[in-house]
Amino acid sequence: MVDLRRILLGETSRWPDGRRITVAMRDTGQAERDAVLRLVCSMSDQDFMRYLLHATFRGALQSSPKILETSNGVRRFVFNVPGAIGYVRGDEVDTSVKMLRITGGPSPGQAFGLSLPIK
Repeated sequence: MVDLRRILLGETSRWPDGRRITVAMRDTGQAERDAVLRLVCSMSDQDFMRYLLHATFRGALQSSPKILETSNGVRRFVFNVPGAIGYVRGDEVDTSVKMLRITGGPSPGQAFGLSLPIK
C-alpha cells in the first residue's frame, strides 16, 4: 500500500527496472477514482488535486496522471504504454492486462481488497 500510494502521488516515478511509471486514472467524480484516492491515499478528490498542483508548483512532480474517461480507455492505455499502471473495477478487467490484488488496510486491523490492472 505504501508503494502504491507513492506511485499515485508521483513520489515514485520509476519501476525497479528503471522504466518510467505512468499512472492512468479515471475522471473526477468516478466511483473508482474516489475509492482509490480514499483507500490508498487517504484523500478526497479535492485534496488530491490540491496536492498535485502544489507538487507541480514545487517542481516535485515529474508528470501528472493521465486522465481517461472510461475503464476501456484505462485498459487500452495500460496495455499500450510500457510501465503504465491504472485501475478499473474487478469486473472490468480483461485479458489485455494483468491484475494485481492488494490487500491490507492503511491502519492496523483494517482490511480491504483492491484490484489494479498492471502491464
